[in-house]
Amino acid sequence: MSIRLPAADGGYRLHRPCTAPLAPLVCGPARSRRFYAAAHVVADPLAACAGGPAAQAGP
Repeated sequence: MSIRLPAADGGYRLHRPCTAPLAPLVCGPARSRRFYAAAHVVADPLAACAGGPAAQAGP
């Protein structure tokens, strides 16, 4: 399996995740919501600036 990640030159590069987990697997219910915090927020790093409030600088 491979995924396409944005590259600094505006294109994409392929990344193949390793098959071994980086952390030990823990069984049981989650005790923290920290890892859920921004999972649904995904920006397009290659999109043109829309000029919305988040893109405006200054007070």
